[in-house]
Amino acid sequence: VSREIRSLDRDYTNVLPTFNVSLDITDKLVGRFGYARVMARPRATDLGPAINCLFDHTPAGIQDDNDDTCTAGNPGLKPYLADQFDLNLGYYYNRDTLISAGLFFKDVNSFIVQNIRQENVDIFGDGRLFTVTAPGNIEGVKISGAEFSAQTAFTFLPAPFDGLGAGVNYTYVYSKAPSPSATDTNGQPLQVPLEGLSKNSYNLIAMYEKGSISARIAYNW
Repeated sequence: VSREIRSLDRDYTNVLPTFNVSLDITDKLVGRFGYARVMARPRATDLGPAINCLFDHTPAGIQDDNDDTCTAGNPGLKPYLADQFDLNLGYYYNRDTLISAGLFFKDVNSFIVQNIRQENVDIFGDGRLFTVTAPGNIEGVKISGAEFSAQTAFTFLPAPFDGLGAGVNYTYVYSKAPSPSATDTNGQPLQVPLEGLSKNSYNLIAMYEKGSISARIAYNW
């Protein structure tokens, strides 16, 4: 069953400043600092003012709420909005090699998560109880971490192998956000890791660039 539940008109204005500076510490070592306020709009499917429900009855005609589920949009969603800071050191070992390390911090003022709740939904005037999944905004999200990367081209090799190159990077992320559906014994939202973020991730890349040939293979974890 699909049913439109409401419509909503909203407007908002955001100022998105950005600032970047770099410092040549030595002829091979460069430090960089960046700040930016960034915004991303919600997906159109998350804004839809409709609710879609699946419901079920037992053979005896008795309602079984465990199988009654709904997915809904939320036209009142705010966009993603965050202030992010980055500090990076890059070491240019030679013209073909870069080794870098950095720290980052993101103060997310508005983030979108999927809420799951029990709710009475009036589909046929009977106010049935459904498990409803719908997007919602949370505030107070903090993301911090460190990243390391290295890349080089093997131009010292004899042709045609001088087009080979390799890269590796690793990122550690620590995040905390108020849970949209769980509270502590005092009724306060629990602080949990942010959904969709891995604590550890890395990439291994091999490449070949020479003349009209360009090839790349990567492993992501």
